Amino acid sequence: MVSIYGMNERIGNISFYDPQNEGSFQKPYSEETGKLIDEEVKKLSDTAYARAKALIEEKKKKYALLPRNCC
Repeated sequence: MVSIYGMNERIGNISFYDPQNEGSFQKPYSEETGKLIDEEVKKLSDTAYARAKALIEEKKKKYALLPRNCC
């Protein structure tokens, strides 16, 4: 999402996707930009994890009320 679609404030609205080199190991950006992309991807992942965990905790009591004899 960060490197292909360019959906990130820190990196900007730039896409590094190159369908010609999809299977190659070359990256069309510097090592510094690669580190920045890694940081932003980690931040997205951490935020999504925290949001999912909070949602599970929030709905835990309702989940316990569901019947267990369906299958």
